[in-house]
Amino acid sequence: MPTTDRETTSEHDAPARDVLVVDELPLLTVPPAEVERRGRRWLLGSFVFCPCHLPWTLAILGAMLGGTAFGAAIREHTVLAGVVITAVWVAGTARGFVLVRMAEKGTCPPPKARRWGRRAG
Repeated sequence: MPTTDRETTSEHDAPARDVLVVDELPLLTVPPAEVERRGRRWLLGSFVFCPCHLPWTLAILGAMLGGTAFGAAIREHTVLAGVVITAVWVAGTARGFVLVRMAEKGTCPPPKARRWGRRAG
């Protein structure tokens, strides 16, 4: 069962933060204001990939990548490029809304307890 402890800090360190301990690994919780800022950044970033901007996005990508293999692929497969750009927009917008809603509820993002090959038990 996760427990919350208080870190002790000296006067030169950052202020104490709540620490979530999962399987004896300390994980810092993220303040709701930071989660909301992160969600708003996701929403603003996904605005670039909005389908209503798709003609402009494809034109800019085609101009920037003209003469490259990727530019030729975009020119030859515009429908596929449009589908990929739209999928990126949907994913970014959904992630942004999830983060903003989490901040409104006051919950932190799920902790990432382990990243590399350490097995439980």
